[in-house]
Amino acid sequence: MISILRVLISALVVSSLSLTSQAFAIPLPDSATHNLREFIERFTVDRESIAHVYDDPLSPAREERFRRFYQDWQKQLEKLDFASLDEDGRIDYLLLQNHLRHALRQLDLRKKQQEEMRPLIPFEDVIFSFEDARRRMEPPQPAKAAAARQ
Repeated sequence: MISILRVLISALVVSSLSLTSQAFAIPLPDSATHNLREFIERFTVDRESIAHVYDDPLSPAREERFRRFYQDWQKQLEKLDFASLDEDGRIDYLLLQNHLRHALRQLDLRKKQQEEMRPLIPFEDVIFSFEDARRRMEPPQPAKAAAARQ
């Protein structure tokens, strides 16, 4: 039972990693409704999904994935015809646009902070490689870990 569960979990993680590593289709809202509600709900669900997979806030992999995520959503938002949106849609558009800009700016600031801290944590790459292997559900390799520590 445990091995079946492990296989299922591994398949889910691998599929989610392949989805998060490739460009994905972001559905544009139905132009007839001129409403961004579903578009924003999809953004929120996707962001939470990525945050669940990339759960280490200091990981370079997380920073890279979120940067690509926010940039993709910015591109999709720019494809919308702002003039065709109703008043609520325009407000939602501007709020989401502001949120995406802010999130990208926060990533820039966090990256700058990490670069400033890098000399204080020379073993950072080793730790993140262990974390990435754990996230991909690879079995631990104690000998390799001990060698990397030295």
